Amino acid sequence: MNLFLRAAGFGVVGAIMIVSLLFVSANKFDSAERIYLVLTIGAFALPLFVAFHFIDRKHFRLPLAETLLLCGFLFLLVLSFVFSETRNVGLTEIIVLGASMILYCALRGARIQSKNFLHFIAIIAIISSLFGLYYFVTQFEPRIAGPFFDPFKRSAFFPNAFALFLLMAWPIVGLLCMYRKNFWYVPGLVAVIAALTLTYSRGAWITFVVQLLFLIPVLLAI
Repeated sequence: MNLFLRAAGFGVVGAIMIVSLLFVSANKFDSAERIYLVLTIGAFALPLFVAFHFIDRKHFRLPLAETLLLCGFLFLLVLSFVFSETRNVGLTEIIVLGASMILYCALRGARIQSKNFLHFIAIIAIISSLFGLYYFVTQFEPRIAGPFFDPFKRSAFFPNAFALFLLMAWPIVGLLCMYRKNFWYVPGLVAVIAALTLTYSRGAWITFVVQLLFLIPVLLAI
């Protein structure tokens, strides 16, 4: 049963990642014209959570502190949406972030772990970064957007969204570099950080520095 849960859970999350990277309608979701794909992705979250809970009800547990933290964040998110002047844009963000939290709770509650999934995320991030670097050099773009663009629509070019993806992915690549001496990930980590830098996203640069200040002491303590 645990094998089934692992395959179902990470299969859905992996499929969502692939779709989000390959389709601009998914990786740049903050506009009303792209809401249908966002709703489709979000529709997987709640049924997966319910299925995991009932399939393994005896062992399904969510840590109280994490649950309260996520609920608090979701509450503030909804509150900001209610009082926002751009609700038509914010609705898709509510759906995506809410679905992401539910997917996390489904995997966390079922206590499903998979080192292979971490490798999957790292490889996707490295391939995306290498593609972005190649496109940046050959097409003389001013910024890197990785696969977060539409080649048929010049205005659909989203380096900030790509920077957000890399901010979430590079710590995983870095962890795999240290874990069991997977040194062949080092060139990949260099590529990811180079791509993140060349997005020229000032918010991403600031966040990256904050991540370093927090993560370096943690990694050194492992």
